[in-house]
Amino acid sequence: MKNLKNYFGVILVATIAIVFVFACSNDSDSNKSVDSAKTSANAFKCFISGETVSNAGTYNAFSIVKSGNTTTYNYNSTFAVNNVSWTILSANPTGSITLNNDNGKSGSVTFASNFESGYVLATGTDSKGQICGPVIFIKK
Repeated sequence: MKNLKNYFGVILVATIAIVFVFACSNDSDSNKSVDSAKTSANAFKCFISGETVSNAGTYNAFSIVKSGNTTTYNYNSTFAVNNVSWTILSANPTGSITLNNDNGKSGSVTFASNFESGYVLATGTDSKGQICGPVIFIKK
């Protein structure tokens, strides 16, 4: 019985110590998250648009295309970019997306007759070296 009382006493002290440690917070940590939120509000923003793009300018933008067709995507940003490069990140099946023009604010893309889905990246760079690279999901 004495050991049981000692055991519960140790558990009680440990629980109080843990609650005390986790209940205390450092105000400077809270301020850091506010500062980073202010910085990200002024961040370099970019997106891909085009005739086949839905939800352009959002994080859930996507494009619906027809197999065998060609479409043009446009790179848009809040900063003037002097270089934009287009890259096929993936294609299902492999090789079913072809870049016809991969240099400039507009990228022309052709989809093979067996095209199912894929991702295209447009990477823009401004004169200060800031890089922004939106990715668009494409499906038929």
